[in-house]
Amino acid sequence: MTFRDTLRQILVRTRTFGIAHGARRHIRLLTDGTYRASEHGRRKALQAFSERHGEALASELSPNGLSGPRALLIGFGVDECIRLELPLLKILEMAGFRPVVLTERDGILREYYGLLGNTEVVYWDQYRPALDYARAAALVDEAPTVQSFLELEVDGIRVGRFAAATAMKALRVGELDLQSDTHRRSLELHLASSLRYVLASRHILDELRSDTVLFVDRGYTPQAELFDTCLNRGLDAITWNTAHKSSTLLFKRYDRHIRDEHYSSLSAKTWDRLRKASWEEAKTDRVRDELRRTYESQDWYSEVGTQFNARTVDRQQILASIGVDRDKKVAVIFPHIVWDGSFFWGDDLLGNYRNWLVETLKAAAANDRVNWVVKIHPANTTKNARAGLDGMTAEEQVVRDHLGELPDHMFLLPPETEISTYSLFAVADYCLTVRGTVGMEAALFGIPVITAGTGRYDRRGFTVDSDSPEAYLAKLAHIEDVPPLTPEESELAAKFAYGVFIERPCALTSYSVTYSKEHLTQADVRLNVERREDWLAADDLVSLASWLKDGSESDYLHPQSVGDGSRVETA
Repeated sequence: MTFRDTLRQILVRTRTFGIAHGARRHIRLLTDGTYRASEHGRRKALQAFSERHGEALASELSPNGLSGPRALLIGFGVDECIRLELPLLKILEMAGFRPVVLTERDGILREYYGLLGNTEVVYWDQYRPALDYARAAALVDEAPTVQSFLELEVDGIRVGRFAAATAMKALRVGELDLQSDTHRRSLELHLASSLRYVLASRHILDELRSDTVLFVDRGYTPQAELFDTCLNRGLDAITWNTAHKSSTLLFKRYDRHIRDEHYSSLSAKTWDRLRKASWEEAKTDRVRDELRRTYESQDWYSEVGTQFNARTVDRQQILASIGVDRDKKVAVIFPHIVWDGSFFWGDDLLGNYRNWLVETLKAAAANDRVNWVVKIHPANTTKNARAGLDGMTAEEQVVRDHLGELPDHMFLLPPETEISTYSLFAVADYCLTVRGTVGMEAALFGIPVITAGTGRYDRRGFTVDSDSPEAYLAKLAHIEDVPPLTPEESELAAKFAYGVFIERPCALTSYSVTYSKEHLTQADVRLNVERREDWLAADDLVSLASWLKDGSESDYLHPQSVGDGSRVETA
């Protein structure tokens, strides 16, 4: 244990850590001009938000006062996210829960939560023990391969994959190398952190005794360890995420059986209903129009600014600007960000996003009977800007490292291209992805989607899936022979897309959430409720509160969307 860890533990045990943390902050305010300016800006934003919405947020909404069961919301720890969290805490109140927030210690964040009046706030540092570097280093040494490290579990918690995912994000690499000192040190650090949060998670749940826990980023340390602990104890583990456009959210309830399903996937129950439903072409048109309108307004996943610089370009313009051979079919490769979201969802056929990209590029280079377009993920631009980085993306580096100059039948679209992803559906004959959202989009337009991973929409009857790397690569070697979707497959694709983009998003009316292009997609949250009566009469909030309280359905489904959606034929 380092001196810093020892001092931290003493301060926590003597309940003086908060005092020491506050003193450290005041010293920094006096000595660090950049920090002082940043905190001044944060406080101005807090004051403006409080003046607009403080009275509404202070409304008492619980039907049983403070006597209900606790519901724990895991705070993301940043100002942009907390303004999204506050209405969720009010919804928990409406559902009869006693809200508790678990977050990192920060004075301004604490004042945001204080606007609610009756929400308890606890801090990670109250529960986490010291880092055990020696144990972490020993466990890394015992792992002969990266795969064996990924399989490492402690007390039923998947610490290996959590530490690896967190390390890859910190290093911004798509693959870990146990022979690299830098990678080993990062793995040891993040494994020590993961082990620490395994213990912290146990203490948190033992003390707070909350049966309902809400997460927003449950794949990385420390939320990942708490998420697994909740599932192992049979607790109600719920994720909330932004959906595909502004002012919409997705909610999903998890148990151990579906812990690797993507948050935007459809539950077995939801999919079974949609799959068996009678269908009308108007519903296919509706979901296609949803995509078109959201792309054209540049609101498609605006939380990460995916289309802020893109526009809809017609087929002839695209073919001319890219320079493809018009006598050949077009296959579009949609790389995932190779260091982000690794090992969260299902199984990767080729191990990880980077290795999938490498092998797919090699197969593409070897098949010159098809045009291959590599479309780098547009969210790279926003993620790099937030991190203060510029230059080549990790995926572009993979292309350069393994292919150098692209052969004549291959073309690359950088993340900042003006050609929207939506525009490519007019030229693509094939779509390649591990499990990206684009697979659902492409299939909706009748394009065969060749997947390389599970956990989201594969094996639902409308994708081209493989059971081995060899089978996947064999498909790419003769991709021009893959047939278009049949009418039956196209209908299944439309049904799945309808469930994901129409039924599952909660369309918010009681508050709005928009994202700023000028400020790295900072969330602007504005409440449309002013009094207690407004909260309790808001259909979107009442519906969410009912779903949270009920505790039985995996997918939150927007009532109006399901009501006007699919009918199941009955005898």
